[in-house]
Order: sequence, then structure tokens, then C-alpha cells
Amino acid sequence: GNTISNSSNGISLYYLGDNNTINNNIISNNNIGILLIYSGSDTTISGNHFSNNGDAIRLLNSYNVIITNNNFSNNYFGIGLWYSSNTTIFFNNFYNCFEGIWFNYATDIIVFKNNIINCEIGFDFFQSDNNNIQNNTFLSGGIVVTNSFYNIITNNIINGKIK
Repeated sequence: GNTISNSSNGISLYYLGDNNTINNNIISNNNIGILLIYSGSDTTISGNHFSNNGDAIRLLNSYNVIITNNNFSNNYFGIGLWYSSNTTIFFNNFYNCFEGIWFNYATDIIVFKNNIINCEIGFDFFQSDNNNIQNNTFLSGGIVVTNSFYNIITNNIINGKIK
């Protein structure tokens, strides 16, 4: 239930282990809203409102994170997954961003039932394998895949068409 604004990193977890919960915060005007480095294992990020951040959420070498029921507006990146794995992202809303979710060497990520509205690129995969992307809705923008393999991308609605 915090309001966090105008800092380099709003909330940072470095080398923290299990069972972290970040819920119901207003996070705005930061370089990075939430930063997890070598953290995760049953961390939940939910019910937060992110606006006007560089990266709303950045995971770096983190795993087993659940990101759900958050609202992202006017952030450059909604979620950046850097060398991260085994994360589930669902029921989030992304509005007016450059990229909704950036996958950079990310593996075994499950992303479903998110709304991505007016983002230049909805999801961007770079060197990211074995991810499952299903039942998301994109209005303006879509999915970019570069040097990524064995991803499942099905039943997404992109600009009114099922892909």
C-alpha cells in the first residue's frame, strides 16, 4: 500500500530468496519501478499501478515470480525479463508503452490473458526459448520474435484477429 515515486529504483530486491510479496502499491516516475536481481522463488507482484517509469518491472536472473493483476500505463517497458525463467504473467493491463514485455534470454515464461493496448510492440522476444504465450489481447502492436525457438504462441487476438 505504498506510493513510490521519483527515484532511481522504486523497490529493489537483491539476492533475496523465497516468498516475497509486493502488492497494492502506486509506483510512478522512477527509472525502474520494481527491480529483482537474483531473486524470486515464490515472489508475487500483484495489484500494483505503474505509470511513467522507464521499466515498470525488471527481473534480472530471477525465477519463479508471479506477476498478476497489475496496471501499467505510460511506461517505456512494462516488464523486462533478463536472463530469467519460470515466471507466470497473467491478468495484467498494459497501456501506452513502447514495449509491453521484453524477453531477453528468458526461458520457461508463461504469459496469458493480458491486455496490451496502444503499445508499439506488445511482446518482444530476443534469444528467448520455451515460452508459452496464450490468450492475450493486443490492440495496436503485436509480437516480435528474434533468434528465439520452441515458443508456443497461440490464441492471441492481435488487432481483432486470432493468431
